[in-house]
Amino acid sequence: MKVRRILASLGAGLLMSGALVALTTQAADAATLGEYRPLVNAGSGKCLTVQPNANGYLDNGLRIMQAPCDGSFIQQWRFVQTGTHCVARSWLSGCSFSYPIYWVENQDTLKCMDLNNGSSVNGTPVQQWDCVDNSNMKWAFNPFDPQGSFNLTNERAGSATCLDVTNGSTADFALLQGWHCFDYPNNLAQMFYQL
Repeated sequence: MKVRRILASLGAGLLMSGALVALTTQAADAATLGEYRPLVNAGSGKCLTVQPNANGYLDNGLRIMQAPCDGSFIQQWRFVQTGTHCVARSWLSGCSFSYPIYWVENQDTLKCMDLNNGSSVNGTPVQQWDCVDNSNMKWAFNPFDPQGSFNLTNERAGSATCLDVTNGSTADFALLQGWHCFDYPNNLAQMFYQL
């Protein structure tokens, strides 16, 4: 009887991990990988862009914000696969399953979207930074809805921290932040799509 329960638990775990891999693959399929395209917040219909300073757009640490879509290179982003995330098995060494992780790179600056210090604290700024092998700037797709929307979780902060428009704002120039993922897929502040 005990062996049957263990086998049933293992089977359920494998089924769940297979479903998560399939959903992650579907989310990646909803986005065009490797091609620069506008990245749009589903709640506001506005494009993600870099907030300039007196030096323009090229400095590290400039915040990511939303603005009306205008087709400029500063609003073009691409997903570049940088590796995979291994979800460890609790009973054996190795991965129970894995999923791809990505840089989100800006076409104009060639810098990557970065969660400041990879913090999981709500309200952590999302900024641009030189693309390096750092988990602060690695993002994973979460499942998407039938229209091709998805949310992005930060690799370092963990799957519970999503890319988020501050206060769910639909206003021009609202800043992006890391925020605890919640109410998927109804929380449009955390849902994005490509044009």
